Amino acid sequence: MPILINDFTWEQNDNFVIVNVNLPVGHVTSKAEVKVGEKMISVMSQTHLFRIALFRGINEEESTMKLHHQKIEFNLAKVDKIPWEDLTKKKSGKELTEMYIELLEQERKDIEAKGEARRIKFRADKDSSVHNQLAAEEVKRTERNQIKQFELDLISQKIKNEKFMQEAQAKKAEAEKQQAKKDENSGEKKKKSNSEIEFSDVKKEPTVSIRRSKMPPPRQRGKITVAFTERSFPTPLRESNKPEEDAWLQKQAAARKRVEYANGDLTEQDKEDGYLEGKAAKMVKNGDFQSAVNALTIASKMFPRKPSIYLLRSEANLGMQNAVRAAEDAARAFEMYQPPVPANLDERVKCHILRGSALRRLQMYTEALMDFVAAEKLKPKDEEIQQYCTDLRNIIQNNGGDDWKEEWETDLL
Repeated sequence: MPILINDFTWEQNDNFVIVNVNLPVGHVTSKAEVKVGEKMISVMSQTHLFRIALFRGINEEESTMKLHHQKIEFNLAKVDKIPWEDLTKKKSGKELTEMYIELLEQERKDIEAKGEARRIKFRADKDSSVHNQLAAEEVKRTERNQIKQFELDLISQKIKNEKFMQEAQAKKAEAEKQQAKKDENSGEKKKKSNSEIEFSDVKKEPTVSIRRSKMPPPRQRGKITVAFTERSFPTPLRESNKPEEDAWLQKQAAARKRVEYANGDLTEQDKEDGYLEGKAAKMVKNGDFQSAVNALTIASKMFPRKPSIYLLRSEANLGMQNAVRAAEDAARAFEMYQPPVPANLDERVKCHILRGSALRRLQMYTEALMDFVAAEKLKPKDEEIQQYCTDLRNIIQNNGGDDWKEEWETDLL
């Protein structure tokens, strides 16, 4: 049973209540567990405990706390700006324990609410970022289309100008040809009139005009060698699909690793889904818990996303008196049975019972009671779960709190 701390002082003004709690010699505030709620204060330091019910409610948002070496100073903001007659209300040990459990539950709900708010804000920021990126890409696309249209208009105007120049040159050449022909005819008439000799037998060869193109000659053909990056997918690389492709490659690598592990000393029958789990269930029933744990460990490496394996291994570890491993496996199985649906109700209840039993063996009675209360909410008519809750409440009431030891601190919860 923890030792109560009575070395504290308090004073008040119009807006705040100042409470100074002095820890015993050898205790430091950095290792103390401090909880402040609207109606109570709880300080747990190794084997000593300071837990009081406040005379009136306080505002948690405006309240502050300062940690000195061996002293904790609370500045509690009053909800009602009136003087307090006393610092505490007289409460029994059971009532203080119930208030502490309610404080822990409220703290858990606040953490979940803050986490949900952070997720909503992150999602909104992400959607806003995507929207801005799409808008920027649309602006760039419009600018590119305008540049393309300008280039097309420029080329079209250039082609029209060249066509006009060619037509003008053709008309000029035709006019010069007609003029030369007229000059030639007039010269021949003049020559016939001045000469009596006619060269009627002489045939003139027709002149052939060779039109030379202004276009440059065709370029010499060549060969360009292209080397493509090796890919596991037949489609080209896209930035938008890269996360899905990386996730698929990781899953394939994990599957190959499980197959390589299974190709060891196991038979083909041992590699089947559910075979090792069935053998382990029989071992647990017969009391051979160590063999069951070994079989389930191999099964968890081949099928790491199957929660029933961890649930059964938690039961086997509990049978071996290995409460820490049992609590870990029960917590992992409970995480895999999310989201909660009626189909996995029995499994979630069993997870709470196994983890609560493991925590009870570690003498973490308050945390164990939280698990059994959660199981009771899922199955309110189960008399066995109700009896577990009653027994734990009696233990907590008689002990005045958990028989906690610092070396048992884990992150199971």
